[in-house]
Amino acid sequence: MLQPDRALEFKISSPTIRVSNVKLGGVAPDLVPFIQKSVNAAAKAPYDEGLAGETTQDRILAPLLDAGYIQASLSGVTITPTLSGDTASVILSASLGPGKIYHVSGISFTGAPLLSADAFAATEKLHPGEIASRALLIETLAPLDAVYRKQGYMDVIVQAVPDANPATHQVAYSVSVKPGEQYRVHEITTNNLDPAARADFDRGFLMKTGELYNPQYITSFLKKNTALQALANYSVTYKAYADPNTHTVDLVLTFFRGGTK
Repeated sequence: MLQPDRALEFKISSPTIRVSNVKLGGVAPDLVPFIQKSVNAAAKAPYDEGLAGETTQDRILAPLLDAGYIQASLSGVTITPTLSGDTASVILSASLGPGKIYHVSGISFTGAPLLSADAFAATEKLHPGEIASRALLIETLAPLDAVYRKQGYMDVIVQAVPDANPATHQVAYSVSVKPGEQYRVHEITTNNLDPAARADFDRGFLMKTGELYNPQYITSFLKKNTALQALANYSVTYKAYADPNTHTVDLVLTFFRGGTK
């Protein structure tokens, strides 16, 4: 299927559950510089073990994955909660299994309708022979993801399937794209614009109802429309509400004077 599965994620909105401490076993001395910053960062952030976005375990392992430890993992994870009034916190305890550093043996992409194999290769940030950095792999996949999102493919899935060789500590990635369906703009709502600014917006905002949804157009709208004088003193934030049944998007844009929120 080209359409990704849908899932519901539940969050506790109040009280906010934060990580008060992270206790890791199995951290070799040479790995302390990699893991210390991420442990400190995780210990200051809300606790998250959900389906969407970066989880607490992701934050802890991020520097190791970026340093080529592609099989780094946590085992024996336990969560110790504490509740005091309106404040909730957890202590995460686990054992670290870093694995070995892997290098890239190759990245293959046969091309896609919106991006050729040659164009993809021209922007690659990760190359054969280099450490298999997750951060550079994400940067390598970003142009392919972006070119589809610009054409309304909100459900696009870009995959880099690893084929790891434990004997040589090398990994080859096979890149593919599943575009899903194109989404179009259904309704646009603007907040906090005076009449002159609203007139400028209606005249200059070209992603109208029925057009393909392009999130990049929204983020660059004010920067590229400097001739719209009434909007010069505004900044904007937006929320996009997608309907996967109709493949449409409702946009709510909230403007702020003076470039401050």
